[in-house]
Amino acid sequence: MRELSLLCATNGGVAAYAVEEGDYVSAGDTISALAGVDRDLLLAPAAAARVGTVDLGHGTVEIPSVSANGLNVESAGIGLTIDLPGASNAARGVSLDDGTVTYPSKDFSNSVIASEAGLQLLTTIAGPDAPARYEYPIDLPRLIGPGVLGGVEYKDKYCK
Repeated sequence: MRELSLLCATNGGVAAYAVEEGDYVSAGDTISALAGVDRDLLLAPAAAARVGTVDLGHGTVEIPSVSANGLNVESAGIGLTIDLPGASNAARGVSLDDGTVTYPSKDFSNSVIASEAGLQLLTTIAGPDAPARYEYPIDLPRLIGPGVLGGVEYKDKYCK
């Protein structure tokens, strides 16, 4: 697997923690945390977004029920896999009413929004004892180097 990093930026305030006490972030905690986020910062889920294969118009994403299987994205005949942090400890994916898929877990949850504009990966933390770093390893075909793939800009670990 090639080591890469995605450049992600966010603008605006988000609630610091999903829950006031305890260390488990449930689907309900995630719903509450997302309700406090400025809607302009969140992508609108595609009409058919859920656990399973979602057609994004310019490609597809397979959102697994078990997050340890990773997100499989395909566009223009090129596929890649994005692994979620802490996936081996997460509960099965829960499709929320708006199409967001969340994976409840201890200390934090991962949420995936599959949108016609692309994917948005969110982390909801439980409190000050949650990890301070969250990695999203990406497995790319060997022939792909740093650049743009399906609208995602990525760089190698040296930011080249």
